[in-house]
Amino acid sequence: MAQRHVLEQPVFAWYAPDGELYGAIVEGTHYTPITRYGDEWVQVVFAQIGELWVRVSDVPELSELDLDMLADLMPPPTPTPVAYDVADYNGAVVEAGDTLATLALQGGSEPSLIQRYNRLAGEPAAGRPLIIPRIQGRESTLPPAALIVNQGSSANPWVALTVDLETGDEPVREMLAILREYDVHITFFVLGPWVEQHPELARAIAADGHEFGNHSWSHANFRLLSDQEIAHELKQTEAVVAKVTGSTTRPLFRPPYGYYDDRVLQAAIKQGYLPIYWNVDSKDALGSTKTADFVIAQITEAYPPDQMPGVISLSHCCSRTTFVEALPGLLER
Repeated sequence: MAQRHVLEQPVFAWYAPDGELYGAIVEGTHYTPITRYGDEWVQVVFAQIGELWVRVSDVPELSELDLDMLADLMPPPTPTPVAYDVADYNGAVVEAGDTLATLALQGGSEPSLIQRYNRLAGEPAAGRPLIIPRIQGRESTLPPAALIVNQGSSANPWVALTVDLETGDEPVREMLAILREYDVHITFFVLGPWVEQHPELARAIAADGHEFGNHSWSHANFRLLSDQEIAHELKQTEAVVAKVTGSTTRPLFRPPYGYYDDRVLQAAIKQGYLPIYWNVDSKDALGSTKTADFVIAQITEAYPPDQMPGVISLSHCCSRTTFVEALPGLLER
């Protein structure tokens, strides 16, 4: 049972730790400790006053109490993620019955590492493609994978607006302002040189909560590059995004021009990237300049409304496209 005490000297009290000041409590007031907040604060019930918080250091007799006897209301510290030495990566499609634990066992990984790397909130659904980081010194029984994502999950009524960001700055400023107004987040597949040339805009993208994907360094046809050249292109862009914004492009990659074959897909996956394609093309960068209405129709009328969930749309942000002009109407639709 909680023991009553008597203040031996006046003390200041608060409504909450580091919160609003109540004022001074006079010497001789009876109080009963009930809970604590870490080792610095104790919540007490003062006679005729009620529950308030005091600093342990301000009440000498509290320093003599066994504070571990009081319930601690301080949230436990967020554990620091374990850092693993990743040797390489592989891809896998979740099958019925698979769990993070079974996938980790097959891929020479850890469940928490797979979850964190793929930005999962919980266990992955069947059919979902994943990147499996293999930890140094562990063996993987997963076969080489040549995965590419053409369609998102239809479990929720969402579409994915993705933008390949290659040139230009002013359209990006306008786009970010519109997305801010509508409270919408999208994915930007960026070229490394664009990030290097427009660091303030890259930081604005990150600050607004948008997602980065890797679109290479030179926008070369990856089918004509060696595996080593592909790795270099991806590493260069990832390095500049990380340096400029503190964000990462992993695990998302879009092949330049949409050109790929199985070797390109496997080379990208080996670097920790899940290749992302699309199933709706706005055609905003194809041929002559398109009107905003054309771009809106291309995206919103590609499928009947009940088949739109999970759509991945492709657009561009550069001087040749009108996607930014189409964006408000697109979001309204």
